[in-house]
Amino acid sequence: VYTATLADEFYLTEDLMLSGVHATRDITFTRPAAWTLTADPVLHVAFEHSAALIAARSHLTIVVNDHPIGTVTLGSDNVSGATFDVRIHRSMLQDFNHLGFLVDQHYTDDCEDPFDPALWTRVRTTTSIDLAYERKPVEGELLKWPYPLVDRLGYGPTLVTLVTTGSPSRETVDALGIVGFA
Repeated sequence: VYTATLADEFYLTEDLMLSGVHATRDITFTRPAAWTLTADPVLHVAFEHSAALIAARSHLTIVVNDHPIGTVTLGSDNVSGATFDVRIHRSMLQDFNHLGFLVDQHYTDDCEDPFDPALWTRVRTTTSIDLAYERKPVEGELLKWPYPLVDRLGYGPTLVTLVTTGSPSRETVDALGIVGFA
């Protein structure tokens, strides 16, 4: 299982702030080409919101590739340090995927100011997706180059193993050092 967080794999340096009556934030994530998903991924949403929100009228909805997959009410029971887990069906995922966070927020049943500072929800960068996978067999097709050496959809650093004969020359060792450093 690989755990991809918004802070590390999605390179978000700040929490996602959703302000106003209706707000949306989208991010893109990939399904690595070298992986076959063995189970449905699970999204762990870490969030907090304004204590002024009315639970009966305020909610956070998670959308993957334009399909809603889960909704949580924003009430007094999950104001701070809350988490919400939702399963993403494997069949919904493509090479590139859109993950959306949508909020509908209200602090009164009467006429309200849509720009009131009490209308906010914060999705933390600790939000993560657990991806259970197994590696696909390597296929040597030049049309996909530089895959399988580099998976443009993969997570984390690319690891390349450098191999040589039993007693390489000094020039070969120098060349391997240059390639390895690059």
